[in-house]
Amino acid sequence: MGTFFYVENEDDINVSDLENLRLLYRPLLGNSGVSLYEFLYDFCNLYKNQQIRLDLLLDSLELDIDSLSLIKIKLETLGLIKSYYINNDEHLFTLLKPLSANQLVNNAFLSNQLIQKIGQDHYLKIISAKINPKFDKSKMLECSTKAYEVYNYDDFNQIIADEKANNILSKNLNFLKTNATPDKFISSYTNLSLSPSQIKMIDKLRRLKFNDACINSFINYSINVNHSIVCAYIEKVATTYAHRNLFCAESIDLELSAALLAKQKQHNDPKSTKNHNNIDKDNELEWEN
Repeated sequence: MGTFFYVENEDDINVSDLENLRLLYRPLLGNSGVSLYEFLYDFCNLYKNQQIRLDLLLDSLELDIDSLSLIKIKLETLGLIKSYYINNDEHLFTLLKPLSANQLVNNAFLSNQLIQKIGQDHYLKIISAKINPKFDKSKMLECSTKAYEVYNYDDFNQIIADEKANNILSKNLNFLKTNATPDKFISSYTNLSLSPSQIKMIDKLRRLKFNDACINSFINYSINVNHSIVCAYIEKVATTYAHRNLFCAESIDLELSAALLAKQKQHNDPKSTKNHNNIDKDNELEWEN
């Protein structure tokens, strides 16, 4: 399982989900399975996408590596975690939201396993206590008022086209670029936890001796050029600066801003033959997210 791991909470799991885990899944997982999930949840909140030593998890749970592997398999087969191989030393665990009682009754695989473990009477007692009754709306006609029915056509389109939200996002990213860690900067842009390739990219750039502000400048440049975070592109640009022995965040940001303006001018004037001292050539990159 490697020496290090990362944890992400992709489904925004909360304490209510942990209650469902303990009540609905404990008979299938056992105490050790519930404990492993809860420890991963706590580690995710504590370390925020940072690298964690595996022996810290083993010591906390008082488990050996073989026992941990068996419990991990249980969590995977019950749809509570996904595991990703990064390299020989690193893995990523993604926590998945436990099913609610409403969802569990519609899952024959888990329901039948639970009934076999605790009996039908106990199963029905738990489900009855936790289920959230809902109306059958299949024979009803929805009569809710839609936004476009209240606003006239021009006003509705004007609200959609309003660029204030985009300007706020842009200002927020500019602030975070110089004040946040790279993982926070990426999450603020994507509204997602970091992917394994993004985690690996940040680690590579740190090994090249770039600080957080430098790394954020490279990420921001990719956002402006590609409208996305392209890890291979970022690594190539950063490597160019490392070869030049340039590690000053302010200087890097100024050069990247100038390069971006040159790209935009070239895009707006495709017939321009002016040579630009670009730090990359797009057609040489191996694109990957």
